[in-house]
Formats: sequence, structure tokens, C-alpha cells
Amino acid sequence: MRLFLEMMCNVAVIKRILVNKSKILPTIFKAIRQLDEELLTVLALEVTHKCLLVGKTETTELFVKYGLLKDIYKRVKNKHEANLFSYGAIHMVLCCSKLLLTISILGTESIRSQIKRSPVLRIMGDYIEKMAASKAEKGGALFLVENFTHAKTILAFDKEAESALQNWKPKEKLQKEQEQDQIYAFCSFPGCRKLYEESLKFRYCGACRLARYCSEECQKEHWKKCHKDACLRDPVDAYGW
Repeated sequence: MRLFLEMMCNVAVIKRILVNKSKILPTIFKAIRQLDEELLTVLALEVTHKCLLVGKTETTELFVKYGLLKDIYKRVKNKHEANLFSYGAIHMVLCCSKLLLTISILGTESIRSQIKRSPVLRIMGDYIEKMAASKAEKGGALFLVENFTHAKTILAFDKEAESALQNWKPKEKLQKEQEQDQIYAFCSFPGCRKLYEESLKFRYCGACRLARYCSEECQKEHWKKCHKDACLRDPVDAYGW
């Protein structure tokens, strides 16, 4: 999923991928809905967002029909009820807020009505209130609040939605998305997900050079739990820091 996400580097590539969107949809949602590897869910949510950025209304309708709103709600609800405000938890909700905003802009009037009737706005608002009251460090919190506030404005005023859709420029949106990805980089071990603002501070898996870690302890723990099976190169190279 990480390689798939990194491949989605420009509008032309994503358009070619979207030609087969009905075929790749089950794989994306299987990754979103699995509960064993949170990083996989985050990657799948980011893949979904890039698909929507370029695919616009038609793709948004398809993803919503497949149950995306319900998946967003479940993920935010999980973090809210567990009172989780770590970097990883906030990043998960941040991904959900980006999707919520994009769906609100690109979705039809019927989809916007569906969002307003759903509990997703309430649960995300409650999470943000709890997050603000918590003492945890809040990397990505500003973007989360901005996305949520903008989505509420779009949903409240039809003219705002129409204007946002008319001015939608996929190339610019994708570039902004990639710039944000560079700002917020996380430790690949799901039990940590610590944020570093400078990606060069990370240590990378010496075998695949894809998984990144804030410490040797996180790398070893991730290797034992799941990366050993997912790593793309020979295990003997895995500890080549």
C-alpha cells in the first residue's frame, strides 16, 4: 500500500489508476477496515484521498456508496472513546478530516445531506474538544481543526460548496497534499507513531528502505510483529541502519 501511495505522484498517474477504480476499491477498503495494522489503514485513507482529489464527484460518489462515511466515523469514534491523542491517533483523525472536507466539496447535494444526517460531524467535533483539553503534544492538530471547520462551512452554505467545486484544481490540491505529507512523518511502528518534523532524523529499514523508525527499539519490535513478513528484501539486510 505504501508503494501504491508513493506511485500516485501526479494527476496523470492517478487518472490512469482511476480507470480501474471499481477493481481496486475492494482492496483499498479491505486495508481501511482491517484492525491489525493501523499504519496500513492510514496509508489506505491517504490513497483514497488522492483518488478523490483527482477523480472528483464521480469517484466520490463511488467511495461513499461503498461505505466511506461509515468507515470515517468508526475510526474517529475509536480514537474518541479510547481517549487517544498521541501523534498516531491525531494523524488518523487528520486523515479522516481531510476526507470529510473533500467529500463535502466534491460530493453531490445528496451526499452533503447524508453527511449532515450522519453522526460523523458530532464525533469529530467531540474528539477535537477532547484533544484541545488534553495535555498531549498535538502534531497536525491545526490542520485537523481547519479541515473540520471548513467542512462545516461547506455543509452549512450551498454557495460555499458550489464555489469550492468550481475552483477545484486537482494539480494544486495534489501538490498541497504532498507538501503536507513531507511536514508530518511518523515512526512506522504502530505502537509508537512518533512524529518528527525533519524526516532525516528517522532511521530507515536497511532492507527495504521504506519503513522508518525513531529508534532501534521500534525497528526491532516492528520487525518481530509484522515487518519481517512485509519487508521487500532479504531478512539478513533488515538491520542495516
